[in-house]
Amino acid sequence: MPAETEEIPEIDMSQQSEAVVAEQLVSALTTVGFCYAVGHGVPQETVASAFTESAGFFERPLSEKLRHRRDWRKSTCGYIPPHWASTSDPDEPPVERFSLDAPPDEKEVLDSFRKASLDLISAAQDLTLRLVRLIGRGLGLSPPDQLADAFAGFATPGNTSELRMLHYPPLPPVTDGTVFGDRCGEHTDYGIITLVFCDSQPGLQVLSRSGRYLDANPRPGRVLVNIGDLMQRWTGGRLHSARHRVLAPTDPKLRSQPRYSLVYFTQCDDEHIVRPLLGDPDSFPPLADAFVGFPTPANTSQLRMLHYPPLSTDTNGSASGDRCGEHTDYGCITLVFCDSQPGLQVLSRTGRYLDANPRPGRVLVNIGDLMQRWTGGRLHSARHRVLAPTDPKLRSQPRYSLVYFTHCDDDFTVRPLLGDPDSFPPVKTGEHMRRRFEETFQLGQGIDPQLPPL
Repeated sequence: MPAETEEIPEIDMSQQSEAVVAEQLVSALTTVGFCYAVGHGVPQETVASAFTESAGFFERPLSEKLRHRRDWRKSTCGYIPPHWASTSDPDEPPVERFSLDAPPDEKEVLDSFRKASLDLISAAQDLTLRLVRLIGRGLGLSPPDQLADAFAGFATPGNTSELRMLHYPPLPPVTDGTVFGDRCGEHTDYGIITLVFCDSQPGLQVLSRSGRYLDANPRPGRVLVNIGDLMQRWTGGRLHSARHRVLAPTDPKLRSQPRYSLVYFTQCDDEHIVRPLLGDPDSFPPLADAFVGFPTPANTSQLRMLHYPPLSTDTNGSASGDRCGEHTDYGCITLVFCDSQPGLQVLSRTGRYLDANPRPGRVLVNIGDLMQRWTGGRLHSARHRVLAPTDPKLRSQPRYSLVYFTHCDDDFTVRPLLGDPDSFPPVKTGEHMRRRFEETFQLGQGIDPQLPPL
């Protein structure tokens, strides 16, 4: 599609044959990744009622809203205060959310809120099933409605599709030249299909394949439909999960008004395994199949919080060399979030130590022994260490680090996917991890009493 003609297509689902709608839908979701749906069957009064009840909830005092705060350990539902999402930046304008996959039953939430949310969830689920059947037909799948089989758990704990109510509060006038850039930072959705019901405020923009931002213009009766990462994977990359963002307005009138949005995020049932149905089955490597146990006792991936206390400033030759001795990680992938203290060093293949310099916004990613084995040695599990500083100022300060160690599910058998299949004997993840932990920690092995405390 030439850049000058790029736009988000509008598809009328009521005035054309199913075959034509299916063809147009797949074309739009392949080229842009977004489309407007009209004639979609979701009653406008259902959408209007949900907007009214959503605004009423967000107008309540914060103390009352916090009674419904989302408990991340137990549920995908509940109230989320501003600046709690990974797409939010502390310098961005605030947005608050209420997520639910079924109507809340707390007595404090009005019956009208429960009814409005249930009505919209039900209508969104019906539209989603219609869309995936049309997509299956447009892609030429046989049978064409096979995608719908992955949503049998709608409205049960086995499916985490959710309705998210969003409130962007009014913004202060621009008086010093400071204008917020994004209300929601650029991102892709991670599920199957997203249905966006917007109020009259503009701001949502879609990044086209040519790198231009396309304005998503709200209009009564329109539903904005877009593809998520999981659907892109499911279709072997045929359908496009486009990056998008929400800009803060510069117009004084729009800045003085709140912005509301109702978004239904559709996911497959939790137990459904997504594999490419089109194209090369290896276009999306099956590595993700090894992590279906996230986050259950069947997968021992873990976040480790590390505190290196201040060290003695006496540097008369007794300063320790390492805060953590040279080692490799045992698992698949490690994500390291460091504070501003240096010290982490990586041993290169040439035998030189490379400093890993911390910086805000950076995440250090490294490969563990299990991933090296899994890729037949193609990816490299590098040895690394944490040095104790010699600078008196740094020695007087604590060092903190947050490290997420990713492992395959315990019962997953790791075999080389590349190169000589006999280069690394097959091993079950759980057995490998237990053996490595025992080698390192059993009876204090691997712990040097001369090392600084950790």
